[in-house]
Order: sequence, then structure tokens, then C-alpha cells
Amino acid sequence: MALLAFLAVIPPALAQNAAPGVSATTAAEPFAFDVVSIKPSQMDPKNLGMLGYWKGTYRTQGWPLADVILAAYLSPMMSPIVPRGGMPSWVRSERFDIVAKVDGDTAVRLQSATNEEREAIIQSMVQRMLADRFGLIIHRAPVEVEGYALTVAKKGPKLTRSQPSDIIPEDFGDIRGGGEVRMVRKNGAREFDFFHVSIAQLVAQLSRMGNVLIVDQTGMKGTYNFSLIPLDESPVAGDESTQRDVRLDNMIPWDLGRLGLQIKPIRLKTESIVIDSIHRPTPN
Repeated sequence: MALLAFLAVIPPALAQNAAPGVSATTAAEPFAFDVVSIKPSQMDPKNLGMLGYWKGTYRTQGWPLADVILAAYLSPMMSPIVPRGGMPSWVRSERFDIVAKVDGDTAVRLQSATNEEREAIIQSMVQRMLADRFGLIIHRAPVEVEGYALTVAKKGPKLTRSQPSDIIPEDFGDIRGGGEVRMVRKNGAREFDFFHVSIAQLVAQLSRMGNVLIVDQTGMKGTYNFSLIPLDESPVAGDESTQRDVRLDNMIPWDLGRLGLQIKPIRLKTESIVIDSIHRPTPN
């Protein structure tokens, strides 16, 4: 079969353990699903169900195989935006309902793991399942992709550094990885207030909100308290308070200038996953 390439950003924990030219599994964790059922999906193509792990079971409902593969290798913010043109047409179009259950010991291990550990373990199990049932074999190659960098604006950052004595209101909720957030509506628009949040976490939030790849190039350490205000709702305070790039406005419609931050397009070095071989699933 001809080589089929598509872009991917590989989680470092997985990239370090996978050798080139091998089946799509990782040696990072020796976990595997206990029972796996794969059936052609009968769901309406306009609807999508679950794709992920919950209470001892990994499920996909109505998702094309391409999405399942990408989710097995990418972070949630990356998998929806990766080009898929190099995949076979049937991988992009055929949908499968997958039910993969773990045994009791693995369920306990996943329950006690950190979010990062849990994601890495589940991804490794899905990769192993894809190799076993779909014959997925891959290798990796370096590539450059378009992305964005969060940088400090000319007049410097305008965020308030968090203090141990900060009193966080009760209506704030926990953020995965640390920090607190609440969403409020003002004049019909959403505004997000953050407490004790690092710039790395802000970058992750912006990436998820805009479905774009953003990296932190601010060099700022520690955690901060700040608000994300929509561009249309934010008062104008000089050229740093608004972004003039209409394309960026659509993807990241938040006034970063009032925080003393800005977004700029860059080229990012990452890796691509090359599919060497894949077939339709073996029978249950």
C-alpha cells in the first residue's frame, strides 16, 4: 500500500517510546483493553456520539475512523484541526461504534492516575487496539506546520500576578492542571474570569476555544488573575487592545491586548504520522 501521510503532534511521553516503522502501539504502558467490540455505525451521519473513556469503557459512537486515529495520537485541541487528505477515503468516511472495556485492575489504575497519565494510558491502549484490529502500522517524519505564538506586547504584560492570600469566589470552578475559572454573561456575551492560572494554561484554553495550534513564547512564569473579554465588548485603549487580523479575530475573538499580550503567526516544527498499512477491522 502506498504511504499515507497526515500531520500530527505527538505527546512527548508517547513519542519517546515509539520506534519508527512499527505497529501503532507504545511501550510506555503495558495496558490493553480486556474486551473490544467494533461494528459499523448505524447512527445518522449528522449526529456524533461519544468518543472517549468513561467509567471503565472506551466508546466511539458514529465517528469516522480518521477521528479515532487522530484522537489516539493527538491532544483534544489538535485532533479536530489536523489535515486528513493523506488518509484513504474509507478511513475518512466509514464510521464505527467501538466499545472497549478494561479489566478491574486497569480501571483502578486509571481512576487513581493524574489526568495526563490517564490520557497517555488510554491513548496507548487505543493505539494497541488499532494495531490489533485494523492492522495500523505507522512511522513518523519531521514536518513544519502553521501555528500561532502568544507573545508579550511592546508595552509589556498587564496581568495581575496571583498571591497566596487571594480569596477565590465560591462560584469559580477547578481547571484541569490547576487554577480556577468562571464564565459570566454580560450583555449577552461570554466573559471568562481566571484565578491562579499559568500562561501555559491560558494558551491551552485559547487553543481549545479557537481550534488552532498556539504555543507560549511569552517567557512568563508563575500564575495570574485575569479576565478574557470579547473584542466587541472590550473598551479601546490604544493599538494594543485590539487585533486587526480579521482571521485571528474569528478564531480568537478575545481582547488579549488589554492583558499586554498578542498573537502572531509562526511556523512550528513537529512530527507527522505516516500510515504504512491499514485495513478494515477484523471480526469481533
